Amino acid sequence: MQSPNTRWPIFLLGATLISLIIILFPHSTTDRGASNNVERAWNPSARRTYTTSIPEPHRVYRKALIIASVQKEDTNWTSTLPDNVDVHRYINDNPQAEFTVPMNKGNEVMAYLTYLIDHYDRLPEVMVFVHAHEFTHHNPWLLAEHTPTMVRRLSPHRVIREGYMNLHCGSWDEGTCPATIRPTEGRPWREFQDIWESLFPNDPVPEVLAQHCCGQFAISRHRALQVPREEFIRLRQWMFDTKMNLGITGQFWEYLWHFIFTGKNIYCPDQHVCYCDGFGICFEDDAEFNRVNNLLLGVDKLYAEVKLSREQVRAMEDIEDTEPREQVADSALARQDRMTAVMQDMSADVWSTVAKARSRGRDPRIRAERSKRRWEEGDGFN
Repeated sequence: MQSPNTRWPIFLLGATLISLIIILFPHSTTDRGASNNVERAWNPSARRTYTTSIPEPHRVYRKALIIASVQKEDTNWTSTLPDNVDVHRYINDNPQAEFTVPMNKGNEVMAYLTYLIDHYDRLPEVMVFVHAHEFTHHNPWLLAEHTPTMVRRLSPHRVIREGYMNLHCGSWDEGTCPATIRPTEGRPWREFQDIWESLFPNDPVPEVLAQHCCGQFAISRHRALQVPREEFIRLRQWMFDTKMNLGITGQFWEYLWHFIFTGKNIYCPDQHVCYCDGFGICFEDDAEFNRVNNLLLGVDKLYAEVKLSREQVRAMEDIEDTEPREQVADSALARQDRMTAVMQDMSADVWSTVAKARSRGRDPRIRAERSKRRWEEGDGFN
């Protein structure tokens, strides 16, 4: 579980958007000592064919929200969630908590696997697995990185239809499916190949392991039940037993969930489809979506420049020659003002376009068209 990100431009510039969204869119652990037997019949890529299910178009589905946390983290933001969200906050460092883990190890991995093991016989139809932060770069940036908004707007119909959905729609500063995890080449860490072979001994080590970050996802009950409970137990037992660096294994697991629940080593749905069908933010076309991405990237870069300029001005306070210092400071402040004005204009353009995309996303026909699936009048959000 990584620390919350400090991408303040998105947080600050999206504050007004959050208020608008909220107004417009109201609303025991077991098997600790299980055998770590790798001689198993289940093999996600070689033996299992995953199937999907069809959601009921007009049904309001409940969502189970599984939060991985520690005691010091504030999760009061859950009080703003609608009534159809059932919160399961796992507190890894509190053995007396209502939801806890058998060993405080592995961060969110231990919490997620424990939930699946303990609830396997009564899993809800839609499960959402997240970290404890209210704002984090792990969330979709076009939702202002806001967890309550992400949970509220997440389409259970898409989750049921897809089976598995990474909640991070993709990085607008990358734009493509990241291919930096190459276990056979020991990139970015040489331990990756060893981890893979110990977790999935029946599966060849993939040349590339890719999905968008960041260890947050949603799954349907139908998909979860296609993975035997014994496999979740075995994976958790591996976490109990491993002597490997937990910082590395935690990051590696961010790129394992899609393999466990889809059998694919590369899983990167189109970003605009993820936003439209997944969260109801539907742009007119790819060009408009890319324009917004580029604007957001520009805002981020301008913010970094303004921050650096302010630090440089503060550093000049130690200069003894007052007149040159004041001249440089005045010039820097004027430049900061210009960059801030441009940043505000770009931000206004972004959120104005996003507001129109949200309005467009209320139409189930448009959602279906963007994801290239069949839709007929009266289907609703299927």
